[in-house]
Amino acid sequence: MLAGGPAHAARAAASYKVDVEATPRSLRKLLDEHLDIARFAKRPDISDDQFEFLITATPQQVRDLAATQGYFTPVVRTDVRTVDNTKHVTVSVDPGPQSTISSISLSFRGPVLTEDPAQENAARFAFSLHEGDAFSQGDWDDAKNASLKALQARRYLDAKIYHSEARVDPRTHEAKLSVVYESGPTFTMGKLDGSGTRRYPEQIVENVNPISVGDIYDVQRITELQRQLQNTPYYASVAIDVDSDPAKPVDTPVHVKVSEYPYNSIRGGVGYSTDNGALVQGAYSYLNTFGKAWPFTVDGRLDQVQQYGQIQLAMPPGPRAWTNSVLASYTTTDVSDTRIYKYQYPRRRAARSYVAFHRLHVRDPVLPGPAGSERRCADHEPRAGAIVVVDPAQYRRPAVPAQRQPDSCGGRLRGEGRTHRSDVYPRLRARPAVFAHRQGRPRGVARRTGRRVHERHSGVAAVSRRRLEFGARLWVSEHW
Repeated sequence: MLAGGPAHAARAAASYKVDVEATPRSLRKLLDEHLDIARFAKRPDISDDQFEFLITATPQQVRDLAATQGYFTPVVRTDVRTVDNTKHVTVSVDPGPQSTISSISLSFRGPVLTEDPAQENAARFAFSLHEGDAFSQGDWDDAKNASLKALQARRYLDAKIYHSEARVDPRTHEAKLSVVYESGPTFTMGKLDGSGTRRYPEQIVENVNPISVGDIYDVQRITELQRQLQNTPYYASVAIDVDSDPAKPVDTPVHVKVSEYPYNSIRGGVGYSTDNGALVQGAYSYLNTFGKAWPFTVDGRLDQVQQYGQIQLAMPPGPRAWTNSVLASYTTTDVSDTRIYKYQYPRRRAARSYVAFHRLHVRDPVLPGPAGSERRCADHEPRAGAIVVVDPAQYRRPAVPAQRQPDSCGGRLRGEGRTHRSDVYPRLRARPAVFAHRQGRPRGVARRTGRRVHERHSGVAAVSRRRLEFGARLWVSEHW
C-alpha cells in the first residue's frame, strides 16, 4: 500500500488538458485529431518524462501536419500551466500564408499516346486541381487518383503513376505539380469465369452478359454486367473482378462471383397514408417453378380506396437477355366504382430500360342505382382491346364526385370536375401509344405527387392541381 501511493500520485499529477488555438477551423480540427499531445491527454498513465517528451515533439508535429494543408511557415508556441494539480497545455499556431499552385504538368507514357488520345484527354479533364488553387496534400492525392482512375476506366486497366512531384517554395508560397502516367497495354475481355451458382443455371449469367470475347476493356461494360445480374430475381449480390496482368492483356478473364437468393421469399407490410388510409401489402415468390428457375410471384395490396392482386409467371432470361412472362391482375377502385381486369404477356429485356408487351385490359364500370344498388351501363359494356406499348405508365383515372355523376350513360360532366375525358365512363379502345420521352410515359398521363400538370384528352382540359401525401410503411422480408 505504501509503494502504491506515490505511483498513484505521480499518475494523477501527470494528467493534463490541451487547448489548440489555430485558424482556419480545418487546420485546428486536424491538429486536435493527430497531435500526440492531444491524443494522449485522456490517458491517466502518462509519466512526467513522457509528458515532457510530448511537449518537446509538439512543434515539429504541428509543422508536419500544417504542411499537408499547404502551410509551410507556421509559428508554434506551447504554454504549460498547472492549476489545481492539473496541467493545462495551450498550443498556439500562426499558420502563415497558404501555398497556391503556380503550375501543373501532366504527361503520359505508353500506347495511350498513339492508340487513344481521347482517353488521355479524359484523364487530363479528371484532374481536379487548377493553377491558382490552394495546395493541400489531400487535394493533391485526390486529383492524382481521379486522373488515374479515368485513365484506367477504358483500355488501360493496368495504368499507374510513373512519377509524381510537388515542389513548394516556402519563400514565395508557390507549388509546382507534375505527374507522369504510364498507360500500359490495351486490355481486351475474355470469357466469363462464374462462381457461386448452385441453385440456378449458370446459363443465366451468360444470357444477360453484354460483353463479347475480344471487346476492349471498359469499366462501363463491367458495371452494366453487374447491373444486369442484379436486375434478375436470382442473385442477392454480385462481385466482378478482371485480371490486370500486363503480361496477358489479351482476352483477360472476367471473374463473376454471385450470391444467390433462396427459392422462397415472402414480404409483408402495413402502412398508412393520408390519401388512402390504412393499408396492408404482401408478396410471395418462388424462383424454381417446374424445376427450371421460372419465377412465380403473387402479390396484393389492400387499402380503403383500392384493392389490388396480381399473379405472374416468368421464364429465365434467354439469349440477348429477353424474358417472357405471363401476368394477370385484378383491381377494384372504390372511388370511381370501377373494376379492372388485366392480362399481360410481357416480353422484357434486361439490357434496356423499356418493356414491350401485349396487354388485354378490361374495364368494367359500375353505376350506382336509385336505391344505392349497382347496375352496369347498357351502352358501355366491358370492352377489350389489345395494346402494344413501351414502358407504359399506369392508367390513373381521376376521381369524379358522386353528386356529379350522370344517371344516364354517356353523359358529359357539367360544372366543375376533375375528369380528363369527355366521357365519364370511357371505353378502352385499341389505339397506338404516344410517348412523351424515352422512358415511355404516354402523353397526357400525369406524373404523381407534388407537381403541377396540364392534361388534355379529346379536347377537354384537366384542372391543374397539387397533391401532397404523407404516409409510413413497415416492411418485413424473409427468405428460405
